[in-house]
Amino acid sequence: MCIRDRFYETGLALCSNCLSGDATQCVSCFAGPPIVEDRGGDPVRHAGSTVLPYDQDGDGDMEVILGDLSFNCFNMMTNGGTPKQAWMIAQDTAFPKYDVPVEIPVFPAAFYTDVDNDGKKDLLAAPNVKTLAEDQNCLWWYKNTAVGSAGPHFEFQTKSLLVNDMIDLGSATHPAVADVNGDGLLDLVVGTYGFFASSKGTNARLYLYLNVGSPNAPQFMLADKNWLNMGEFAPDNDYDFAPAFGDIDGDNDLDLIVGSNLGWVYCYTNSGGPGNPMVLERDFNVMWQAIEIGIASSPVIFDLDGDGLNDIVSGARKGNISFLKNIGPSVTEPKFASTATVKNLGAINTVQTGNSFGWSAPAIVATPTGNVLVTGTNNGNLMVYNNLSATATAFPKIDNAFGNVMEGYRSHPVFADFDEDGILEMVLGNQRGGLSFFKTEMMDCTVPTHTTNANLQPLRISPNPARHWTRAEMPGQEPTRWLALDALGRKVAEGEAPNGVLNIQVTNWLPGVYVLEAVSGGQRAVGRIIVQH
Repeated sequence: MCIRDRFYETGLALCSNCLSGDATQCVSCFAGPPIVEDRGGDPVRHAGSTVLPYDQDGDGDMEVILGDLSFNCFNMMTNGGTPKQAWMIAQDTAFPKYDVPVEIPVFPAAFYTDVDNDGKKDLLAAPNVKTLAEDQNCLWWYKNTAVGSAGPHFEFQTKSLLVNDMIDLGSATHPAVADVNGDGLLDLVVGTYGFFASSKGTNARLYLYLNVGSPNAPQFMLADKNWLNMGEFAPDNDYDFAPAFGDIDGDNDLDLIVGSNLGWVYCYTNSGGPGNPMVLERDFNVMWQAIEIGIASSPVIFDLDGDGLNDIVSGARKGNISFLKNIGPSVTEPKFASTATVKNLGAINTVQTGNSFGWSAPAIVATPTGNVLVTGTNNGNLMVYNNLSATATAFPKIDNAFGNVMEGYRSHPVFADFDEDGILEMVLGNQRGGLSFFKTEMMDCTVPTHTTNANLQPLRISPNPARHWTRAEMPGQEPTRWLALDALGRKVAEGEAPNGVLNIQVTNWLPGVYVLEAVSGGQRAVGRIIVQH
């Protein structure tokens, strides 16, 4: 179509438009008569463009930066007309050609705003789609370094503005909470759909964030980018990992199950014992390989029918929630059928108007008045149900928008008391690949998500962080044996001391967080050593 600005976006040449050579004439890119403007009934529409008008040369008329659904670059057209009658006379087909040209796969969009509060508007570039687009190097910042009254001059700063300052793991985050390293603090394990990849396959992972804060002030540090090597299933087969902790085999420590895009359940049993760092190994029982819950399974471990055996409750892409009853002969011998005992638990359906799928992702929370089920949805709102039982009979819905939280598509909640104040916090995953952290007003009535040991004592460690040496003090003065473990529970060093004072050299340890265990006179003490070089 011929528009008033006298240019034609063909969508055929890479970030290149046809411009008219005459301010009074429509552009003529093709043979045949020019196409006149007609927006009333013309069924032909361009697939999609993003448009940013701004004044580049300070002459009062507006230039245009165009992004296109089909290309990964920008076209900047210079306006040689007037403020009332635009006429695009020149174009930069790889804007900004004078610096680092924008190159964002799938539908780039430009934004003109003052990022650093210096009084000058900068340029931002980001994908204009919700899924299947760049989700790591996804916010390009060009600082406006123009001097005086000159038009903006954009200098590239970063491809990941804000992204590197927060937890951002690509697409579709699924959080789980447990004390992984046995130091008494709750850690985070986050499953993902994976980062954007233009080639075949995915790069989904489990990420381990250790809590390196204090009992009252949690602080998380990335300890493992491919925890348990779950990435081995991703390149050609499975992804969208959704972890959950619970005691599946009745030995009083926390095991791990992981849902996935294929609807399977991966099971990792913990042989570490209560209060100790987790020692997780995959259970290759064919039972786990046979379970099929539905695409994008998101399980939790919970004894729903009250028979003393922990069951599996799982969401899925369809929006239903499934109940898989544990039919094992004893608490230490779990057994599950390959199909759900109840396929539509509580008649829950998270599919909402305008959507084909629901992406349910449940969490079950104990409250003073009974257990409630909080589930994520495709739209991002959280639905809450009570009066839970192992039945397809409809549960009462007590809230359709819990906390008025709307953090983006595919919400996935998990609850825990991170600061030990008796009130639950909520960690919420979402399609964007980040995590949000909320305080709630819900009392912590849950079974603890970390196991405790009555004989566990604290270790006083200083300096911490340590560079070369650190000193740990064990209550009492009896001979002491100590053991240092890394984030995966692997032995790094061990030793003995004639009393409760341990002087430990860490010069050759890799930077990171380590668990120090000491045993003396029947007492066991645990602490964390943070090594920084």
